[in-house]
Amino acid sequence: LGVDIEDVTQERMSSLKLREARGVEVTLVDADAAAGKAGIKLHDVIVSYNGTPVDNEEQLRRLIRETAVGRTVPLGLMRDGNLVTVQATLGGHPNVESYSFNFPTPVIPPMPPINVDIPDMDFSGFEGGRTYAPATGMVVESLTPQLAEFFGAKSGEGVLVRSVERGSVAEKAGLRAGDVVLRFGDEKIETRADLRRALRNKAGAVKVVVLRDKREQTLTLNVPEKHSQMRSESWHFDFPDVAAEMKDLEPQMQEIQLMAKNDAMRELTAHKDEYKREMEKAKKELEHSMKEMNESLHLDLKD
Repeated sequence: LGVDIEDVTQERMSSLKLREARGVEVTLVDADAAAGKAGIKLHDVIVSYNGTPVDNEEQLRRLIRETAVGRTVPLGLMRDGNLVTVQATLGGHPNVESYSFNFPTPVIPPMPPINVDIPDMDFSGFEGGRTYAPATGMVVESLTPQLAEFFGAKSGEGVLVRSVERGSVAEKAGLRAGDVVLRFGDEKIETRADLRRALRNKAGAVKVVVLRDKREQTLTLNVPEKHSQMRSESWHFDFPDVAAEMKDLEPQMQEIQLMAKNDAMRELTAHKDEYKREMEKAKKELEHSMKEMNESLHLDLKD
């Protein structure tokens, strides 16, 4: 179908404008697959498949597996509180068979080192998911009402630290999994988006207020300078001009390509007779297999 899906939870009902926690939420859409062509959108909730009510993710995956490739089926969607029906034509994966030969591999000279400085990037998920902050080395997630009560946070305040990388600036600052980040510098943190925005606007030593064991603590986090210069939003990345740096390497690349081509030609010439024997052998084996197949088919028809 070309989507990623998640079960609808009680916490998501209000955001999705649903009356009951039933169906599956679309969390990612492949625009080139069946879902994208059918007009399925991000955060649509699939509530029926080919006339069958959909209760959860496992059921929908089973229904899709039981449907023949190329068949068009109606899907019932809840979108902004309204029921929408779309027609989706299921795609499939082609089965490719190949006949392989064991030819010697030409030796290609090693590539020279290419030093391209790619900045940290902010990979952000959808609502209800997690955010990885590369500049700090920690993964945070939104606080559900139950989690907020468990960790002693007020409703609507803070984000939960899910994990901290070893050796990262977050670990050096004393942050631990299970901490709830309440403030980052002078900014109050209520959502993962607040933390991403605060990270983009801060550099150097930043005071971070966390809730640990239901008590507030203040830690100092050293945010890398280069991270503050980025202005990337969710699913958008600012890359350096790699093409310009690669252009400087064009003479070296052309020389390497010429060397590789000459070596490959010498290798092919040296093993020409061997390749020819391999091809003849493969041809005979294929002809023999076709002959046996024809004889077997002939006997079956005769019987």
